[in-house]
Amino acid sequence: MSFNLFTPYLPTSQWQTGDVFRFVTPVRIPAEAHEQFQFTLQLTQTPERSFLLDPLHIDPLERTFTPLPSDHELTGIRFGKAIELSGYTLTTTTQGWTLDLVWHALSTPETGLVAFVHIEDESGRIVAQSDIVPANGSRPTPGWLAGEYILDTRNVAPLPAGDYTLFVGLFNPVNGQRLDERLKFGIYTAP
Repeated sequence: MSFNLFTPYLPTSQWQTGDVFRFVTPVRIPAEAHEQFQFTLQLTQTPERSFLLDPLHIDPLERTFTPLPSDHELTGIRFGKAIELSGYTLTTTTQGWTLDLVWHALSTPETGLVAFVHIEDESGRIVAQSDIVPANGSRPTPGWLAGEYILDTRNVAPLPAGDYTLFVGLFNPVNGQRLDERLKFGIYTAP
């Protein structure tokens, strides 16, 4: 993997004596990486000069490869080729609704995706939504391994009495493109 630290490009001819540059760039670490990951900094103008950086320690994730329990098991609900929704549980409490989604990785997704839950009223207006990386932001999709199950819990504040429709899906936050159609869960009545 290689990436350009100079974005936007800043030619060395514009550098001043005493300049100090700090570069921050996202780097995708393979989902199967464990314990330590090593980076090498290599200069493109002089490829024979490279610098071994301090190793990055990776804490192992607790991964589940057995189906997680849910009130409603689903089959064949796929988003792209890498992800399926294998089940969900919807609980109504005095604090609102809790929706537990069970995602199943069929393979490691190439793109970082955001899972969304939209709740629409009878007129089709979104009255509540949760758009976030699964598992409260802690499990980006490029870190999923094939066969893994991920629990993604969403909490929704109480809504006024009425009928509501829940929609679930995934989208690419870079371009806003949805991964397939959103899944309609049906109509639920708020007390």
